[in-house]
Amino acid sequence: MLSVIWLARASGDRVDFLAAAGPRGWNAVEGSGPTRAMKPTLIIAAMVLVACTVETKTEFRDLDAICFEAEDGIDEDAWSCDEALSIDCNTDEVPDAIYVAVEGGCDDVTLEPVPGPFPPGNHDIVVVDDQGHQVCQTTLEVRDPVAPVVTTQTIALWPPNHKLHTIALADCFTEVDDCDPDWTARVTYVSSDEPDDDRGDGHTIDDVAIVADDAVTVRSERQGGSNGRVYHVGYAVTDGSGNTTEGSCDVVVAHDQGHDPGAIDDGVAYRVEP
Repeated sequence: MLSVIWLARASGDRVDFLAAAGPRGWNAVEGSGPTRAMKPTLIIAAMVLVACTVETKTEFRDLDAICFEAEDGIDEDAWSCDEALSIDCNTDEVPDAIYVAVEGGCDDVTLEPVPGPFPPGNHDIVVVDDQGHQVCQTTLEVRDPVAPVVTTQTIALWPPNHKLHTIALADCFTEVDDCDPDWTARVTYVSSDEPDDDRGDGHTIDDVAIVADDAVTVRSERQGGSNGRVYHVGYAVTDGSGNTTEGSCDVVVAHDQGHDPGAIDDGVAYRVEP
């Protein structure tokens, strides 16, 4: 599953789209002429973030049921209804068809497709004819032993005006690659590399908080005499088969906009967990 992120500017009831992030990174989309490359960083300021999810994998489809004469046989790689089938959805696809040897031959026999989808799990495959009579039955096991592969991006907050921003895990993720569409994400922690309240940061408290299973709030501020602030948002993504991937994404507040990198991670100063 691939997330395409749109960066837009809101003005009244008008939204101007400025850039789009896809599998090849960010590209400007405003105006005409050649596109301009942009860094894979989300800047949250006087802008709004519009995220949409695009399904890039073919959904598990229906199975065509094909009658064949037993004496003719079928290809070695074809799936016959007299055999159970077990596949790994990360390396194999659900077959296009299941072949059925019908007693008496295939003349005047019409077999109905077996309705999908067939996500990871065990499925009873029942083939019926156009009269609704059962012709054969077998099982399909779709295994998913691989944890989701999660790709994240850095989120930049600017200006450092001490305001709180809500960061959802959907803002952090650019792609969750898993053959099981039934995955969930939750926040496991949020941390800062600067103290909650220290000299030069505006004398605020509660700079980080977990506000939902999949969202946190962080404050757009940093110590004036330091090197910027780095927040880490920890996550766990679990698919329907119980496979879990853990990681974190970065939210940064640069010291200023004149240097690269804009913030340097000095290690965890404090951390909040659910």
